[in-house]
Amino acid sequence: MGDKVTLLQAGGGLGGTTFATLDNQIPASGATTQPQLTYSANDVVLQWVRGSFLHFALTHNQRAVAFNLDLSAADPRASQLISVLDMMSASRLLSAYDLIAPEELTSIFQLGFSAALRISL
Repeated sequence: MGDKVTLLQAGGGLGGTTFATLDNQIPASGATTQPQLTYSANDVVLQWVRGSFLHFALTHNQRAVAFNLDLSAADPRASQLISVLDMMSASRLLSAYDLIAPEELTSIFQLGFSAALRISL
């Protein structure tokens, strides 16, 4: 993630030319890692960037988790979680979404609340 490779340098400038497509033959280290071409006046740079977690979500709860992960990706407090998720395959990522899903958290909250009620009675 974040690695950069200069693919093309032109001292006289590129003249607005761009590649029509990017055919990625390099396997990514994780499901969310994607190649991105960046064009400047004199060079073309390939950089590996984080794609959206939302791209892999299938269910409503997974989409809710993925949406919030995308929002949290730049937050330093979430950096360890994001780094771990970045390295997961698509299938493992979906399993992680299910573990983080609000549906699961609601069940845990209800169990704790129920136990508190029994203790107070």
